[in-house]
Amino acid sequence: MNDHEKDVLSNALHDRARDVGDDQPIDLASVRGRAHGIRRRRRVAAGLAVVAAVAVTVPVGLSTVGTSPSSVGPTGQHTATSTPSSGPTRTTAPAPAPGTTVPVVPSELPQGDPPTVPWLEGRTLHHDGTTTELPPGRWSDLAAYRGGWLAVQESNRGNRLVRIDAGGAVTSDKPGGVRIDTSADGTQLAWVEDGVLHRGLASGHSEGEDTQTVPKGYDAQVAGFAAAGSVVYTLTGENARDQTVHVTDFTDDRTVPGLVHARSSNDEAGLVAGTTRFDADTGGACFAMAFPSGEQLWSDCRHSVDTLSPAGRFVTGQSSGCDQQYGCGELLVRQARTGQPVVEFAAPRRADGASFGVVGWEDEEHMLGVTYTYPTGEWWLVRFGVDGSVERVAGPVKGVEYEPAFGLPTS
Repeated sequence: MNDHEKDVLSNALHDRARDVGDDQPIDLASVRGRAHGIRRRRRVAAGLAVVAAVAVTVPVGLSTVGTSPSSVGPTGQHTATSTPSSGPTRTTAPAPAPGTTVPVVPSELPQGDPPTVPWLEGRTLHHDGTTTELPPGRWSDLAAYRGGWLAVQESNRGNRLVRIDAGGAVTSDKPGGVRIDTSADGTQLAWVEDGVLHRGLASGHSEGEDTQTVPKGYDAQVAGFAAAGSVVYTLTGENARDQTVHVTDFTDDRTVPGLVHARSSNDEAGLVAGTTRFDADTGGACFAMAFPSGEQLWSDCRHSVDTLSPAGRFVTGQSSGCDQQYGCGELLVRQARTGQPVVEFAAPRRADGASFGVVGWEDEEHMLGVTYTYPTGEWWLVRFGVDGSVERVAGPVKGVEYEPAFGLPTS
C-alpha cells in the first residue's frame, strides 16, 4: 500500500514500482469470514492489549471497546474512547447478475458504519472504537508485534521498517519492504527488514525470529503465507525482468514455476495470486490463480488477479491496462478458484471520476477501498460488498493523489 514535492513523489513512485514489480503499470462461508475478520482485528488489537499491560497508563479500552472517557496512547497523546455498540448493521443488496456493473460516485453514496478492522487516517490508528496516535511520519502498514508494533513508513529515504515499543518509542528504523503480512490464524507475521526476510510470532516475547538473507543485488517483497507457516515472496534483481516467486519455510526455499510476481497468497485456501508475464514494451500483462506448486487454476490477460479474501473464496482485480499509481475507476471481484465474475464496481465515465485500486478485505464479503476523486482532489474510504452494496465510511479529506489520506493494514 504505497504510496510533497518532487523528490517525495519520485520516491513514492519508485517504491510502488518495487512493490508491484513490472507486472502492472505504476499506479492492504460467512462464519469463517467473520472469524477471519476477528483474527485480523486482533492482529493490531491483541498487541495493543499487551501494550496496555506493559505501559500501565493505557487502559483495557485499546483491546476492547472502551468505557472510560479518555485514555493515553503509546506516544502520550490522549485518545477518545467510545461506548460499546451492538456492531455494524448493513442492508443487504440483491446480488447483481453476472456482468452487471455497479456505479460508484463517493459523494453520492450512503454513509456506512465505521470499519470493523484497524485503519489509518494519517498517523491516527483507528481500532476497536478508539484511536491511537503513532509517532510522526507517513505510515502505510502496521501490525501489533510483541507488545509494540511493526510499521511501514514512507519517507524520502524510501520505505522503512520501523519497530515501535510499548511506550511508543521508535526502537529501530531500517530499510524495509512495502508490506507486513499475517498468517490466516493471525499468529505469525512476515516482513522484509534491512535485506533480510523475517517471520515472527505476533504475540511472542522470548522467541527468536526466523530469518533468511536476501541475495545481494536482489530485493524481496512478501506476498503472504502458504501451508505450515511458509512464506510466499517475490525476488527481484537489478534488472526488473529478473523476477521469480518463492516459497520458503526458512530451511528450504523453492521457486514457484510460472509466476514472475506474487500479488497475494492465502495459507488456508492454499492459493497464490500472481503475474505470469509482463511486456515492458506494450504494458500488457497476464495473471493467474495458482497453487504454491505452480499448478494454475485459471489465468487472464484482461484483468489483474490481486488480493485474496481472508478465507480465499474471492479475489479482486482491475483492468490490466490501468496506468494510475493508485488504481483506476474499476474493481472486479471474482470467485478465487474458478475466476467466475461475482460483481464489478466502476466510476461513471464523465468529467469527474474516481480511482479505487488500493483495496483491503474487511471480512469475507466486504472490502474497503482507499478512493481518490478528481478533479475535486478528495480522499474517501469506501466499503464494497460482494453482494453489490457500496457505501462511504470515511472522508472526504482534501489531498493530492500521491499522498493517500487513509491506509489499510495488510491482511
